[in-house]
This record gives sequence, C-alpha cells and structure tokens, in this order.
Amino acid sequence: MSDRDRARWRAVRAALDAQERARQSQAIARHVLAWPLFERAQTVLLYASVGDEVDTAALMEQVLARGKRLALPRCLRRGVMHAAQVRDLASLRPDRFGIPAPPPGAAEVPRGEIDLILTPGLAFDCAGNRLGQGGGYYDRYLRGYAGVTCGLAFTAQLARRLDVRPHDVAVAWLATEAGLLHCAAAKKGEGSL
Repeated sequence: MSDRDRARWRAVRAALDAQERARQSQAIARHVLAWPLFERAQTVLLYASVGDEVDTAALMEQVLARGKRLALPRCLRRGVMHAAQVRDLASLRPDRFGIPAPPPGAAEVPRGEIDLILTPGLAFDCAGNRLGQGGGYYDRYLRGYAGVTCGLAFTAQLARRLDVRPHDVAVAWLATEAGLLHCAAAKKGEGSL
C-alpha cells in the first residue's frame, strides 16, 4: 500500500467526530470483554491508543481488573517490537513515536505466552488483511504467532479488499462497534458483522 492509501484511511478515521469515536470505542470494548476467547485468555497484548484510534483505555483497565497479564508493545530498532508486561497504567511513558509504552525495565513477555493479541490498524478487510502505519512492526511480530489475533477497528475502517504483499500478516478476527467477525469464516463466505 502506498503512503497515499494510508493518508486516505487516516482521513476516514479522522472524519469520525470525537463523540462518535468514543461511543463506537465503548461498543468495541463491550464486544471484546464479552468474547469467550477474551474471557479464556490469561495474557493479552494490547496497544495504548493515541489520537483517533479505537480507544483501548477501558480494555487495558479490564485486563488488569480481571487478573489477566497485560502486555504492551515496546518498539525497538526499526521494525522490531517485543511485548513488555504492564502492571500499572500510570507507569506508561511515551516512546519515541509518542505512544504510551511500558517503562524501561518492564519484564519482557515471550510471544509464546500471549494468548490474545489485539492490534491497531488504519484499515482492515473482512479476510483479516490489515493496513498498518507502514513500519512493519506488527507484521514481523505476528509472523509465526500461534495464538488468537484480533484487529480493533471502526466499521468506517473496513475496506472491501486490501492489497496484500507477501510480508503482510492477516488477523483471525475483527472487532468493530457492530460486533466480532471471524475472518476465516468470512474467507469462506460464512462470516458477517
């Protein structure tokens, strides 16, 4: 995808007014929190939302309140990230991109111990293909991951079909304000929001 495609999808997301984004973010959180796969997960990798992304504050709070282990990404050198444990949301500090991240010294969480990864994205399609910011952090991290992946998005961010490249990694599920979509079922024509 080109920078122009990313700019177009950023504009789509930004076009939602703040109240509507908040309302839709709350609905997305409700769907995720009631999801049996979330309920069973012991360790959840989330992202700390910024700007006009789906707001993840309530989800992060609930992961901790329910006694689950919360991990957030820590972006290292170009395109490389790992997960670090967060015990207290007040400990988050902006990283070099301005994204709240675990503090230095936070324990790394091995990828194999993560049960559920909730990802951001600029756009998704119903097959689970994801358009990110262009750094490749999530594509590299998700490659070879055996647990459950779910993209968080407003329905306005759903594309009919995204162009994919060999290095792109799709998510298995999507959570929007309309509900949860199992992307494998959608690929077979069985899924719908």
